[in-house]
Amino acid sequence: MGEIIPRCMPISLAAQYIGISVSSFRNVVAKDVAPVYMTVRRPVWLREDLDRWVNNKAGRAQNDVDPDEAELDRILDRHSA
Repeated sequence: MGEIIPRCMPISLAAQYIGISVSSFRNVVAKDVAPVYMTVRRPVWLREDLDRWVNNKAGRAQNDVDPDEAELDRILDRHSA
């Protein structure tokens, strides 16, 4: 089985996932993508929201989903139920 990509990512991992620095993430992505607060001081960004943001920047339709990502989502959904 391949590596599991977390669904919720702290800012350092979210920035790495997008492929930019944390400061660039704060200045660019975080202005458009709202975090989810796991606790009052623990913001995380959802992988789906980051993917949507990148797809939007790339001009891709919302329904353009990588088949491997769709399978990963199904696996994660099964285990979280």
